[in-house]
Amino acid sequence: MYSAKNNIFYIVDILRGLAAMGVVLFHSRVDLWVGWNEIRANQSLYSTFDKTIAYLSLPMPFLGSTVMLFFILSGFSIHYSNVLKEKIDFKNYIIRRFFRIYPPYLMAVFFSIVLEWTGEFFFLSNVSSQKTVLYTFFMIQNYPPITSQLISNSSLWSLPVEMELYIVYPVFFFLLRHVGKKHTIIIICFISLLALIITLNGYQWLEGNFAKYWIIWISGAVVAEKITIERIKKPKKIIFLFFLFFLMCGILMNLSHVSPVIAHFIWAIAYFFLFYLLVYFAENVNFVRNRVNSFFLYLGKISYSIYLIHFPIFKILGLLYVDFFGTKPTNLLVPILVSILIIPLAGVFYKFIENPSHKMARKWSEPRIYNSN
Repeated sequence: MYSAKNNIFYIVDILRGLAAMGVVLFHSRVDLWVGWNEIRANQSLYSTFDKTIAYLSLPMPFLGSTVMLFFILSGFSIHYSNVLKEKIDFKNYIIRRFFRIYPPYLMAVFFSIVLEWTGEFFFLSNVSSQKTVLYTFFMIQNYPPITSQLISNSSLWSLPVEMELYIVYPVFFFLLRHVGKKHTIIIICFISLLALIITLNGYQWLEGNFAKYWIIWISGAVVAEKITIERIKKPKKIIFLFFLFFLMCGILMNLSHVSPVIAHFIWAIAYFFLFYLLVYFAENVNFVRNRVNSFFLYLGKISYSIYLIHFPIFKILGLLYVDFFGTKPTNLLVPILVSILIIPLAGVFYKFIENPSHKMARKWSEPRIYNSN
């Protein structure tokens, strides 16, 4: 039966799945493809088929930006069930956030380390330092003196940021209730802008800190406020134009190799407008359940597992391929096919690792309106 709320969360889940696969495709080129620049620079060395298929890679460099979409969706999902509350049950909130995020993360760290050791034993590849492993275990790898990621799973950088955003969410909620939405947004904008300025002045460790991303995460919460308290009005054409404008700006920044510190904000603005438009669409158009939509909803369901395990799998398969063939794959279809393979593997990880963690979260806390990562 039609439900505006269900439709909205269908859209959230689909976007989460697409964002996860965007990151997967973005990273698949690192160890499983020789690269666009290599093929363009030495065309005589590659087949016509390899050169033709390489054009499919043109959108891939921009897909890493979907991490910003993850932050927006996370802010929306966390705040949605608390919009009408005067206070939060912090005990249940903390228990849920911890069990839904940390146990699967910890298993992903173990999985990554095992694959690192496997790569070292069979292919003499590098392994992460003991300090990096220890810092990663405690989710503090983004901070000095380490500020480095696991060699086998550098994509884990965003999980400490996400956890920090969960920790400071009650601060946002308190400000919202005591100083109002307008002043709360101004305060958080100032903090994120200050973190951005400090980062641009050489303090790179702030790139892995919640402060810079706080306003991005909160933008999702603002949409949750909007749709819960009042129905979203039909967006004016200018909203769509803003989306296209910032989308093009994000693309141009990537092509111009502008600092990702700045590009993150531009991409986040584009994704915010996209999300806003899709939420209006979800509130006003009945969502049709079919096999295609069900597949994308499934991607959303296992998106966290996809994100956690894809990078180390690419690493070990890349080492295996080079050891067997002497070079990275020259055909882009190889990383694309391996990216598809990640889906069933993530499904297994979800079934045996992530989902039991979800059950543990429900067991130790009271039910919520909507469960999300």
